[in-house]
Amino acid sequence: MNEQNSGEEVIKKIHISLFSRNIIDLNDLHVILKPSYNHGRCGGYNLGNTCFMNSSIACLSNCLELTTYFLTKKYKEDINTKNKEGLGGKLANAWYELLQEYWMTQTTTGNPSNVKAQVAKKVKKFSEFNQQDSNEFITEFLSILSEDLNKNDKKNYVELKEKGEKESDLECAIRFWKAYLERNDNIITDIFSGLLKSDLICNKCGFNNTTFDPFNTLTLPIPKYPKRLKNKQDITLFYIPKYCIKPNVRIRLRVKKECPLKEVIEEIKKLNNFNHNLEKIKYIQVLEGKFIRFIDENEYKKENEFVFIFDDDSKEGENNKIIPLYMNKNNKNSAFPRLLFLKDSMNFGDLKKKIYYFARNYFIGAFNNKTKKEKCELDQEIEKYKEAKKEDNYNENILFELYDKEYDNIFTLKEESNNKEKVEKF
Repeated sequence: MNEQNSGEEVIKKIHISLFSRNIIDLNDLHVILKPSYNHGRCGGYNLGNTCFMNSSIACLSNCLELTTYFLTKKYKEDINTKNKEGLGGKLANAWYELLQEYWMTQTTTGNPSNVKAQVAKKVKKFSEFNQQDSNEFITEFLSILSEDLNKNDKKNYVELKEKGEKESDLECAIRFWKAYLERNDNIITDIFSGLLKSDLICNKCGFNNTTFDPFNTLTLPIPKYPKRLKNKQDITLFYIPKYCIKPNVRIRLRVKKECPLKEVIEEIKKLNNFNHNLEKIKYIQVLEGKFIRFIDENEYKKENEFVFIFDDDSKEGENNKIIPLYMNKNNKNSAFPRLLFLKDSMNFGDLKKKIYYFARNYFIGAFNNKTKKEKCELDQEIEKYKEAKKEDNYNENILFELYDKEYDNIFTLKEESNNKEKVEKF
């Protein structure tokens, strides 16, 4: 950052401190954590517009060095009950109790009310329930916590002189750092503090005034959106494999704006972890779980448009119809429709079997003891193919043979005959 003031130019450079004295062994944390504990996978109750505080707590809780220091109870040795600038260890104890909830219980939601109450004793605006700034909360929290754990009762004034002519940057930094430690000797300083180098150069005589200022947090500007990304867009597509035998795939990638879907597919094929054949596919638009329209491959995806990609099961040379298939539960459609590819030569039994391929897992009570066992065996076989990483390892014909066998055991030929009669009468 450059500033000009009274003929002098200020140049600031960041220098992160390397002078930590406390050595925290993270293995100490793993020793006390049982497998059944939540291990930090926990959030905080919303006490009323306190999302700023809960997000701050989540960040600080995952500072493993600080969390290890507290949960191993090393902090108790450093509590300063005489420091008037702190709370006599009340915030430190409140933070320890909250970390226990976050790391050493099975709860998914901790109660940060005591931490909030202790911080509010020093900073009154946090006693209310208005929205505040997360960065400001972290700064005030660390400041109070550091005073609770400060090993120095008295903070004597130390006069600091700028860098000497024969003094190196490192020597000067160490001198400033030692002076800072005389007033701030605590774990917060060791983990969070650094030094900000400031060079004040006179434009007339060239005199250089160098100092090192301590900091706990740094506010950094957010860079402007790069020009090279202005013509790009992030899109999401949903690929549904044939008959949903393999898991559905959500695809997110960055492409140029107004990129045709056929070019998007070519980009997807380049992805190393995408092992599906996209040579013959259909695109559809889905809105609120309903089929809206087919999309041509030369169209480009519009913003907030849900596009689903299906394997095209139709065969060349045959008259095929494509209709949406909805799975209905509690009189509501499921998340998205499936596509049925029908040909003129199909009878009712063929249609029913195609529907069964999609809806097999929706059948409840249709399996007897024998077919339940066969269904379980088929489920295990399907899982093998879901885990297959290469298309070469995937033989869908074997699966459909197992599907057909299971289907025949459930729906007898007699039932098929009755259904056929009903259709003809209808």
